[in-house]
Amino acid sequence: MIILPIKKKWYEMILSGEKKEEYREIKPYYKSRFKRVFSMYPYSFIPEGNDEHEVVFRNGYGRAAPSFSAICTLDIKCGRPEWGADPGVEYYVLTIKDIICNEEMPDPAPGAPLLGDKCEKAEKTGDKCKGYRMAGGSLFFACTVCEKQEGSARR
Repeated sequence: MIILPIKKKWYEMILSGEKKEEYREIKPYYKSRFKRVFSMYPYSFIPEGNDEHEVVFRNGYGRAAPSFSAICTLDIKCGRPEWGADPGVEYYVLTIKDIICNEEMPDPAPGAPLLGDKCEKAEKTGDKCKGYRMAGGSLFFACTVCEKQEGSARR
């Protein structure tokens, strides 16, 4: 796992589902940090595949700063200017596949499917509930298998 600080604007855009990628410059500092977590081609700092790892994004530097964990893949490519990248510049790109933990999410309502518990639709297919889902910028506790929403918008 790796912990990365992130500015409030990008933090909120990722949580709302609007921004799907986070960019880091290709510099020795990030090369060494990413190489400890993600698979790289031998003798290089080029990501090798689509392996997924947990990354913690923290809005600030202190331990008390708001943060969330996400499952990400790593690649090298040009970023999108509307998401903070300079045009034509290559970056390490963390593609956010799923947000798995967020300190700001509301507690689930009594009886709501909990992470790992089975729901009606999941019971038919043998899947498990996958926990949190976001919709329209508001954070809800929801089973991503049955799509039932419980809870309310951010506190």
